Amino acid sequence: VEGLSVGNSAPQGGGQKGLQYLLMPSMVKGLYHLYGERFVAALEYEAVTRPRPLNGRERTLTGPETAQMFGLYANQARAISGTMRSYFADGRNKELVQDYIRSEEDVHKAYQLYNEVNEGRTQSHTAARDYQGAVIRREQARDRVASSLRKGGNTRGMDTDSLLFVAMWLHRRQAEDNAALFALADVLESCAARLEQEEKAYENMLRPSAASG
Repeated sequence: VEGLSVGNSAPQGGGQKGLQYLLMPSMVKGLYHLYGERFVAALEYEAVTRPRPLNGRERTLTGPETAQMFGLYANQARAISGTMRSYFADGRNKELVQDYIRSEEDVHKAYQLYNEVNEGRTQSHTAARDYQGAVIRREQARDRVASSLRKGGNTRGMDTDSLLFVAMWLHRRQAEDNAALFALADVLESCAARLEQEEKAYENMLRPSAASG
């Protein structure tokens, strides 16, 4: 079940303007107040009513699977919130992301030069070595960002690519939207707690009662 997964696409054009409008503290919290319960209800509805291919046949989620779904989404929401808080907790994270961006640009330039050499049908060990070195430096910069974020907060369940995506997303908006981004982290934490309530409710329904024991 997909829903809270971190993607790899950036908002463009009109979507970017819409996001800027939505990223105000009052809007972030207001929208969660309006739609938070609907979101939880929609997740439950999809789990218990929409068949999907599971273990070789079409079926809805079982009670234990629905509890697990809510738990997984709660963990994802809390991990993204933790990543956001970790990013802002250490001012060096901004510099680490900038280093990564520069290293990505260096890889692009080295790759272009490498292609130009190949298209000229000449062998250049220097161009190949420069490109490989740029890739290694980019991966090192990438790992430094992820390592810093993991040290600064609860990022459990977030792989390196997801941590880097969140950090770069925050980096693009940090100057103008800090208050809204802190509000978003709060909302994600609230959402995680609400999803955990549903997880526990399903787990309680599955436990035999004391009377029946």
